[in-house]
Amino acid sequence: LKNLELLSLYEQKSEKKLTGPLLDFAANKKLHTLVLARNAIKSHIPKTFLNGLDATAPTVVDLSGNHLSGKVPKELARFDSLFIDLTDNRITELPSVLCEKSNWMNGRVGDVYAAQNTCDAIMCPIGYFNELGRLDDTSRPCRKCVNLEKDSPYFGSTHCGASERTILMELYGLLDGDNWARNQYWNDDKTPICKWQGVGCKNGSVDKDEGVISLQLSQNKMDGGERSELFSPLFWELPHLKELDIKDNKVPLSFGGISKAKHLESLAVSSNGVPDISGIGSATSLKELHLTDNGLDMTLEDSELLQLTGLEKLFISYNSFRGTLPTTIGRMTNLKEFWSYKNDFFGQLPSEIGLLTDIEYLVISENLLSGTLPPELNELTKLKDLALFTQHGIDGQITGKLPNFSKLTQITVLDLEYNQLSGPIPDDFLAGSTVKDERTRIALNHNFLSGTVPSSLGSFENLALEVIGNQIEAIPDSLCNPSDHGQWMDGMLGQIGSCAAIACPAYTFSQDGRQLNPTVPCTPCLDASDAFVGHDTCANANKERQILKEIYTATNGDFWINNMNWMNDRMPICSWDRVFCGLGNEAKDHGIVKLDLEANQLDGQIPSSVYELPQLEELNLKKNYNAILSF
Repeated sequence: LKNLELLSLYEQKSEKKLTGPLLDFAANKKLHTLVLARNAIKSHIPKTFLNGLDATAPTVVDLSGNHLSGKVPKELARFDSLFIDLTDNRITELPSVLCEKSNWMNGRVGDVYAAQNTCDAIMCPIGYFNELGRLDDTSRPCRKCVNLEKDSPYFGSTHCGASERTILMELYGLLDGDNWARNQYWNDDKTPICKWQGVGCKNGSVDKDEGVISLQLSQNKMDGGERSELFSPLFWELPHLKELDIKDNKVPLSFGGISKAKHLESLAVSSNGVPDISGIGSATSLKELHLTDNGLDMTLEDSELLQLTGLEKLFISYNSFRGTLPTTIGRMTNLKEFWSYKNDFFGQLPSEIGLLTDIEYLVISENLLSGTLPPELNELTKLKDLALFTQHGIDGQITGKLPNFSKLTQITVLDLEYNQLSGPIPDDFLAGSTVKDERTRIALNHNFLSGTVPSSLGSFENLALEVIGNQIEAIPDSLCNPSDHGQWMDGMLGQIGSCAAIACPAYTFSQDGRQLNPTVPCTPCLDASDAFVGHDTCANANKERQILKEIYTATNGDFWINNMNWMNDRMPICSWDRVFCGLGNEAKDHGIVKLDLEANQLDGQIPSSVYELPQLEELNLKKNYNAILSF
């Protein structure tokens, strides 16, 4: 490539990166910029390196973060204006003649005060370090390592890698340690690091100065600013680290060098503003990973998380993970806990979910899932908690028949409320449970389940059965006998003594859909449109939906600015754009308390039926200049 002027192959993401010896590029006579940083190039720097270039022209070379070793060739002195970054390599000799080139390093070599070593502008000497590995600002000089060359055996060190004390001291400085909530003994030269607050060492030792296996620094007011490239590698350099917990701080870690943390088993970085998790797939020893509440926006398939097949616990709630759950999730056969509240996963659960045979906690609530439940869920015999409640998918919610889950022997929490499951509760529902003496919660509120609650559930000793807002016609009296099931409903059945503790009888209602106070029974509902039990409102839900449809049709709703979900019969009306229901619950299909249609381009006569919305408290129609409303 005789005409090559610029070559940049910075920080390749492959596992092995760029390897092999450094070429001399002597034949590339037009080359003025060469960037090969953060790879795995391993060799000496050739004496003929760049010897075909015009030595009077400004030249930029970045070879930092490789495995270059030995002596920097003195032949480079022929360059008048060279910026060459060799930091974070294994350089053992820097000829003094190179430190006389005052125009090198963008003039920094000539700018260094006479009292300081001008070579520092190229690389910090052996036994010294700073965050860049060289002097770029005289206010941040190269600093002495505690054990000098033992801690920093090469030129251009960005930290004192051999000393755990020095690493912790650097972290303290970079993460604003003086303002931490808990920093007792930190940076105290007279106190062993194993006694520093939040530091755990091998065998529980507190009198040693090495062997750090855990850092417990959650909610500690740590603040790394935008210096992730400086502080992140320090964590991975701790040679014995098994557990790192820095939840709820401002430490946006990056994971480029995490493969060095060969013993790391537990990593908790929730609520830190971590912007990206590239590189996390190299943390092959991880068993537990907390990424909750970081604003991560990606598909699970593109995230490298599915490369961590040794994971046992994965927490990714309150992010923006999107796309379907990939079939490759079936590779995560060691997974025992998967927590994914409030993400944007959509579509149907893949059948491969049934390959997670060790899973105990499977929580994918408040996402966008739809379709039917795969029968393979019944193969997850170790499940203790299955939660798929409140889906908001544009294609609807979870539908189909309720599986019997008869093979789930350990289940104590089954939460499928606020979906669109239909049909009866199976007679053999949870028949295989071996923990019927433990408190068990079955949450099926606000689906379309019908028929009679099966009497077979009477074998449970302490059951919280939540079935309000369905089309349940009856609850057998045998389930409501306080002498047999007094512990049910957290003891309320024993106090109330009737099925009302489970669900309000037909033609009655309460805000909670059941009686919670022995002295306050469910309220009669004279306008009830059906004979189902468990009503939490006296309103006719179909009537509210019909009124909204009338408003939409009469005012050219297709041309509204905000009309998402309107007229979609698969979506609860409380999820329709600008429709607000009691307690802000978007999964409900009744109970409208507010319509906020301000500046929404309504055009036409607003039907007077809007006044018939039974719980409406606020109606905002401002700035709809072509809308007509009569009183």
